[in-house]
Amino acid sequence: MAMREIVFDTETTGLSFSGGDRMVEIGCVEMLNRVETGRTFHAYYHPERDMPVEAFNVHGLSQAFLSDKPRFGDAVEELLEFVGDSPMIAHNAGFDFSFLNGELTKCGRPIVHMQRMVDTLQIARSRHPGAKHSLDALCSRFGIDRSHRVLHGALLDAQLLAQVYVELMGGRQIGLGLLSNTGSSASTPVVAQAPRVVRPPRVFVASEGDLAAHAAFMKGIKDPIWGPWRPDDAGRVEPTGPPEDSNVDKETNMDIRISGHQVDTGEALNSHVEDRLQGIADKYFARAISAEVTFGKGPHDAGFKCDIVAHVMKGLVLKGHSDAYDARAAFDGAAAKIETQAPPLHASPEGSPRRRSGRDGREQRLRQCRLHAVSGKHRGGRCRGRTADHRRDACRHPRGDGVRCGDDARSAQHRRIAVHECGYRRAQHGLSPR
Repeated sequence: MAMREIVFDTETTGLSFSGGDRMVEIGCVEMLNRVETGRTFHAYYHPERDMPVEAFNVHGLSQAFLSDKPRFGDAVEELLEFVGDSPMIAHNAGFDFSFLNGELTKCGRPIVHMQRMVDTLQIARSRHPGAKHSLDALCSRFGIDRSHRVLHGALLDAQLLAQVYVELMGGRQIGLGLLSNTGSSASTPVVAQAPRVVRPPRVFVASEGDLAAHAAFMKGIKDPIWGPWRPDDAGRVEPTGPPEDSNVDKETNMDIRISGHQVDTGEALNSHVEDRLQGIADKYFARAISAEVTFGKGPHDAGFKCDIVAHVMKGLVLKGHSDAYDARAAFDGAAAKIETQAPPLHASPEGSPRRRSGRDGREQRLRQCRLHAVSGKHRGGRCRGRTADHRRDACRHPRGDGVRCGDDARSAQHRRIAVHECGYRRAQHGLSPR
């Protein structure tokens, strides 16, 4: 069953029927299944009062033009016959319904029930919140031509509103019965589908000659970074590196991400960044780390700046920043700051870090101290050597016989005051009390 709807608009002498304003024009457009049928209704009415200048400037209907038009009560039958009991659609429908029902009440006719009212303004606000919802704005949004609309006219506005209503409701098709009632008895010819040609999958396998040529090529490479190679029994080439339990240091592969903020990073700069950070990783860390390198313009667009963020372990992040007139110099400065924060690491036979003795060992421990001081293991402030994370040097204070004390600085006999400082009872060292 077809769905019939009436899209209408009115023109009035003002904004309030209860305040004495009257309806002077109405235009209606009939739609079936949201398609205009071409049937319309258009009428002018005598307002039985003067026409305010403000209203005349909107619709251009003067008192002289309306002087010979019928009163609403005298021509209401034609309107009611056209409208029937169909839903009535208007933009800001509350305004139009107030004047229509006011005129119907004034002439003693039953009003149009509000359940038949469809307000396109409310639909537009729900579909496009925050946008403009006037009729002109909606026509612009949906690409509806309104170039011929100079003044407000009830029938013209109703025709524009009918197109806007269709777009607001999602288009013209409201059902799937596209072939119903076409009156065509001819059957649609069916075209047989052409047979599909199925080709067998192609297998790409290297021949014996290809494998031999590849093995010869690999043997010609001197000192490859992947270690010595040899063809296996199946003819494929497999790498043969050091065994898993060997003591040879393994290369730490980094996940390096390089980006430029309003700066283009070239291949040479990217290669330099990767080589430098890879060297730092191989020297200081036993496992793979990730780093993010960001280049940007320097202060006041002069020179370049570089920021490095290296994720070493859980809860420990190294950061470096540097400014320079050259992008490479800015990176080198930031990388140097990263390197000063990293502890030198050497693999022990068991694969775990081992300490070095002498001056190098002391520098290593000082580097570790700086790392621990930012990791939350210290209870605030600069490290004073009071935590168990430090492996303190042996006591270096001389005893009474002139021989250096060999006690471990971690022993309970020492009163720990600072790194490498003996807090042992001075009387037992042969020194005078403090």
